[in-house]
Amino acid sequence: MSLKEKIAGRRSILVLLLTAICIGLLAPSGTEAASLPKPVFTVTKRTKTTATIKIQKKGTVTGYQVWTSTSKNGKYKQVDGIRTQTCKLKKLKPNKVYYVKIRAFRTTKNFHITYGKFSAIVKIGKYQKPEPEPKPTEKPEDTSEMYAKEVLRLVNKERKEAGLEALVLDETLTEAANVRAEEITKQFSHIRPDGSSAFTVLQEYEYSYMAAGENIAAGQPDPESVVESWMNSEGHRANILSAQFKKLGVGYCKTTDEYQHYWVQLFSD
Repeated sequence: MSLKEKIAGRRSILVLLLTAICIGLLAPSGTEAASLPKPVFTVTKRTKTTATIKIQKKGTVTGYQVWTSTSKNGKYKQVDGIRTQTCKLKKLKPNKVYYVKIRAFRTTKNFHITYGKFSAIVKIGKYQKPEPEPKPTEKPEDTSEMYAKEVLRLVNKERKEAGLEALVLDETLTEAANVRAEEITKQFSHIRPDGSSAFTVLQEYEYSYMAAGENIAAGQPDPESVVESWMNSEGHRANILSAQFKKLGVGYCKTTDEYQHYWVQLFSD
């Protein structure tokens, strides 16, 4: 082989080497692989300026690229690269709609990156101000309970002026007094409809006492007027201002008859 032919052969080899080097430099740093799972994700929270994305864990991946656009078919821009299942998009505008797609990637030891296919596109809607939680509706206090407390207050006011200790509202006495209030709508008396004494109602509640008293009234529309009526009656006033009594029960019943309002006080030591 002549010297000219040898030089021509060497030039051909050199051109092939340079071509191979150029091809390597121009090749993309990563390749797309069908083996990587297509991500599935949901938007779990949207605030004025952020959105939280939760990615389902599928297969073995190194991480994910997150791409967004303000148009479903528009140009997408990579906004994040993550290695966890959660991503928080920031600097969003509250009155704008965003579209998100994600793809997984895997990195080898020699830093070669393999990309998976993009996920389905998910829409992030405009920020919606959450509805305020309704405040729990307060249950209105029962009329008889309100009246019992007010009668107690007015009675204790009279007792204080008389230099006596305040009475305590007793739950059992109040229950018994409400039974008596219903009974006096049928028979206005200290005798019960069955012919027994008013104080047998305390026995029905197994209530122990040494001294007891009862005041009844009908027709007074409110606590103020009924206490005033009792205080203007000698016998009823005596019960209210008795030093023997320490506890009070108040019953109230409203009807549609002529008197409408029926009241009972039960006192005990």
